[in-house]
Amino acid sequence: MPLGAQGAAFFQNSPLNNSFITNTAEWARLTQKNIAPLPAVQFTGFGGSVVQVPFPDSGLGAWLRLQFEGTLTVATAAMVTTDLWPWGLVGNAALAVNGQTQLISCNGLDLRAHRNRLYRNPVEQVGSAAGTDSKLNPISGTSLAIGTYDISLSFDIPICHDLQTLVGLIYLQTSQNDFGINITPGQVANLLTGAGTATLTGTFYPELTFFDIPEIQGSGQQAGGPLLPSMAWLHSLQSKDTPQVGTGAMDTPLGKYPGQLLCLYNYVTNGTPGSHVPVLTGYDGLQLQYGLNRAPMVWVGPTGQGLLSLLDENQADYNGLIGPEYFILDFEKDDPARDAVYPVGLNGFQLVPYITAADALAAGSKVHVVSEILYSAS
Repeated sequence: MPLGAQGAAFFQNSPLNNSFITNTAEWARLTQKNIAPLPAVQFTGFGGSVVQVPFPDSGLGAWLRLQFEGTLTVATAAMVTTDLWPWGLVGNAALAVNGQTQLISCNGLDLRAHRNRLYRNPVEQVGSAAGTDSKLNPISGTSLAIGTYDISLSFDIPICHDLQTLVGLIYLQTSQNDFGINITPGQVANLLTGAGTATLTGTFYPELTFFDIPEIQGSGQQAGGPLLPSMAWLHSLQSKDTPQVGTGAMDTPLGKYPGQLLCLYNYVTNGTPGSHVPVLTGYDGLQLQYGLNRAPMVWVGPTGQGLLSLLDENQADYNGLIGPEYFILDFEKDDPARDAVYPVGLNGFQLVPYITAADALAAGSKVHVVSEILYSAS
């Protein structure tokens, strides 16, 4: 698999003394997958203080699932859901490494989009929230009457790219690095609108998937030590918002990340964070551009429906569209070696959605882009 041009130098992803053996096949034979609950943490309410989930200093970290169990209380008058309900109760999830948050930083809806891309939009048999469909996708505009509503949601924090390849494992078994997830609660105005009031209480139940580090005994001239797989890559999800107004081309610069770009997740909001421009009627087209005049990917179509071809592709790739209004540029689904994109080597790298006149963007609108990246850990 290709590497990024530069390494992530803010932590060491291996034992400090370098006295270890790298053999991915042998490690896979000898290691053990572990799934362990971490201490539960209380949700601090809409707009509340940051919730911290620390990791133990043990093994190789692969995945974190946050099971949220809570109760929404609507009082005084009915409230109406937005496109960010209910996943936006996580306003931001940040994988904190030694005080830095450069690997994962995105909202709960972005985490949901990643999960649905990875697992191809499964129907949900477990979990519940008012104002959602059978896949727990938001149904914007649902009226929630005065009363209480049970909320049960799973948020996946993808430390690794996936749990089969395990690309992106992080070395937890050291006191030199400090790892954890920082959850910033969302603002109620971004999730629910109306004349009533709404409060959300609940608890996160974290569940960490990690792998053992076997120890090889030395014999003769063969050195012993801890056995590790390849730790050459780090997996990242990073979101970025670009303010936009009006119609037509919305030039949206993309970061010059020193790594391999795997996927772009994108939507456009119109005026308020929870009001997404509809993908089936709001876009005249979309381009991926670099070097001022190079456009390797272009989608155009009928007025207001310029993304029909891309949406059809997304639907086939993921067993349905990624809700509520994402469109996905996937650079690894067909051939990740052939279709690799390295943003650090591209000047003027940007995404350009074309918004139709019927959906002119009001003040406060933005283009929201999540970049999924593999960084070199060397």
